[in-house]
Amino acid sequence: MEVRQDQPNKVELRSLYKNYGGLSVLQGIDLVVKAGEFVTLIGPSGCGKSTIFNILAGLEQADSGVVFLDGQLVSGPGQVAFMPQRDALLPWRKILDNVVIGLELRGVPKKEARQRALGQFETFGLKGFEGNYPFQLSGGMRQRAALLRTVLMELEVLLLDEPFGALDALTRTSLQEWLLRLQSQLQRTILFITHDVEEALLLSDRVYVVSPRPASVQLVQEVALPRPRLPEIITTPEFVALKVRLLAALKAEGAYA
Repeated sequence: MEVRQDQPNKVELRSLYKNYGGLSVLQGIDLVVKAGEFVTLIGPSGCGKSTIFNILAGLEQADSGVVFLDGQLVSGPGQVAFMPQRDALLPWRKILDNVVIGLELRGVPKKEARQRALGQFETFGLKGFEGNYPFQLSGGMRQRAALLRTVLMELEVLLLDEPFGALDALTRTSLQEWLLRLQSQLQRTILFITHDVEEALLLSDRVYVVSPRPASVQLVQEVALPRPRLPEIITTPEFVALKVRLLAALKAEGAYA
């Protein structure tokens, strides 16, 4: 999806500060996302990236600063769809019943929720597994089920917190390709967290490098690589140059030893 830079901001964070007791976690975070953009946060473990998502999702309050969605203040949960680091599928519910949980919580009748979900199972590579339990699925399929549950919320902004972090390399590459194809179909606004520089560059329109705690934005890198992006793009000089720049920023901030 081509993003026009003159369109209004879909998401905007201004000067977010957050402390837990005497521990400073966020120190003046500013971030902007246009409608339809794929924006990634990258930084060391424990630096506050998930805290940023919790505040954006309305699950926590910043000590100071503001969060805007479509120009309106975010005042509570339910305005964005949030997929946490683990799939969080309920082991006693079949996959179909797992993916409709969000719709049920929003008051959608169970029959209607199931109908909406069933129409998406083929797109998400889950057709034929509707009646399986989570333990019967591979790690990659569980992640796709968790993402389907998130997408079914039918909210325009998706927050994906390291959705592929626990997967093996081959499964992770496959799901990266799949997510790129899916994003071109969904045309949703996605904010993504990862520790993987190549993953950030492969998926994103823009990357924010976040410092160790207390988190601040150290670099905002536009990713002006052509779409659609294939895995082979990681060998191109343009991609390598961007990777070197991100790694240098992370190393300068002590993110990598």
